[in-house]
Amino acid sequence: MTQYIVNVPLLNVRKRIPPQMPDTDGVTGKVKKNFIFEGQEVPVEQVEHLGMDKWYQDTNKNFYWGGGVNENPASVPNALTAPSDIINYPQLLGLPGKIINTAGNDIVVAILDSGCAVHSALKDKIVAAYDAMNNTAAPMIDDNSTIGHGTFVAGLIAAGEATGATMLGMAPGVKLIIIRVIEDLEGLDILNVVKALKWLRDECPIKPHIINMSFNCVPDGHEGDMDDLINGFTKGGTVLIAAGQDDAAAFNDAQIFYPARHDSVLGVACVDAITIPGSSPLSTKIQYLSPNITFSSTGMFDDYVGGFDYKGCSFTAALTSGLFALVLRYLRESGDHSSASNLVNTLFRNFDSSNFSNTLNLYKNETPI
Repeated sequence: MTQYIVNVPLLNVRKRIPPQMPDTDGVTGKVKKNFIFEGQEVPVEQVEHLGMDKWYQDTNKNFYWGGGVNENPASVPNALTAPSDIINYPQLLGLPGKIINTAGNDIVVAILDSGCAVHSALKDKIVAAYDAMNNTAAPMIDDNSTIGHGTFVAGLIAAGEATGATMLGMAPGVKLIIIRVIEDLEGLDILNVVKALKWLRDECPIKPHIINMSFNCVPDGHEGDMDDLINGFTKGGTVLIAAGQDDAAAFNDAQIFYPARHDSVLGVACVDAITIPGSSPLSTKIQYLSPNITFSSTGMFDDYVGGFDYKGCSFTAALTSGLFALVLRYLRESGDHSSASNLVNTLFRNFDSSNFSNTLNLYKNETPI
């Protein structure tokens, strides 16, 4: 496999090579300049009869017109490239071995999302589950979303070794609490989030160290309830992490998602380098960000999925939750009394539009003293 980079402002992603150009049939999405993917050139005998230029196919079987693509001269790994056949997110982020090796053992992460499908890479990791939409607790709450959003998030945080695995999550030693607050990403009811947090606080038999919220919702008059719940968790030492925004909107305080914009929640963004609005500062509601690239993780059918549908701040938030699980475990094992945020902030450089690239990394948004 070779790494390629898009060299035009906007390039169609296709499910098949078109018989002629222009042709909008088969277009499944678009990628912007500097988007990086791993793949291979389509053999010339498959396209020469069409009288067209070269075509390239990525690892998710998407096709790209060769006139908009170059081989990437910088062999820097991204989310679709790993030093082995398995994508290892902690290694790709360059974390120290002493932190990776903790695996986040026995740290508990609550995931408020669309549920989680049964998956061999998540076996024995789920210790409690609750469906806030139906007010029922159960050993397992399945994922009813279209793309398996909650399952994908869970894998980025916690996926372990499994037969046929193509990736490893950030902290495969964690325990998970799965809470369904939504079926798909549109129309999340804030009351389901309130019920979920109250159940975690009052009824869940195991208390979380981290709460991941990879969604946006409207407070809709429930700011008081949310303030009480969020502040209660943070005072008790729980870290709350939420999806903040994507691309240029991450530079505008007014566009930051809720609950990421809450002062006691760590907001996480995903930004494509070409969308950075000049020298504008990142929103102060965002603490961490990554490039807006595609991710790979666990799918709904005990498989692994990735590609255009799996990019954005939902998934960077999940990586960040996994990172905090590793750091919390390291602090516990080492006896270090530093705060998790302080230690995380020593691992990554501050966001600066001049040194930001579309390869997998994490940046902090820390105001210099």
